[in-house]
Amino acid sequence: MTIQEREELAKKLFEKCLEVLRAKGKDYEVDGDCLQQFKLIADLVGITKYQVWAVFWCKHTLSILGAVKKHPEHPETTAEPLEGRVIDNINYDVCLMGLLKEVEKLDEGERIEVFRKFCNRFFKK
Repeated sequence: MTIQEREELAKKLFEKCLEVLRAKGKDYEVDGDCLQQFKLIADLVGITKYQVWAVFWCKHTLSILGAVKKHPEHPETTAEPLEGRVIDNINYDVCLMGLLKEVEKLDEGERIEVFRKFCNRFFKK
């Protein structure tokens, strides 16, 4: 594959990522916040929104790794094309960046409070 071919592949893949983000984003949005599901689950389960994100990301990553392990010469999955799992994984990376950007918008006092809550949840005995 040439660099140009790889760039074309990336453009097409990223376009599909945006299509999926837009389509699924409408289903997951709560009160105008497309990342609210991570926060709601975090509160329900008693972990951080980043830990919730990590569980979902790991689920997709393990699915991709499983396809590679089962079919090392030509990875594939049965329920959906492998491309769909790759797209979801990329979109979960985008969600992580969104969660991190939200914290950047906070002032120092709010950031300290978010960090304190994170530490209390993560390091609870």
